[in-house]
Amino acid sequence: DKRDGMSREGSGRVAVYKLTGLIRSYTLECNYNSGRLVNTVPARVRDGNNKPQGHMFTPPKYTPTVFEE
Repeated sequence: DKRDGMSREGSGRVAVYKLTGLIRSYTLECNYNSGRLVNTVPARVRDGNNKPQGHMFTPPKYTPTVFEE
């Protein structure tokens, strides 16, 4: 809304539209926060392997060193 100084002109979607002409696009938003819990993903039904995973990967705390990698 241009009345409050906030417009969409600076958004990535507008820039991609102007550059490519794509009318429909999706925006993926992500962050680098890591929670204390990691959800398990169940095996696909057609795999036939419904054994629980023994070891769950816990993401590292994001520090400047990890982010630079």
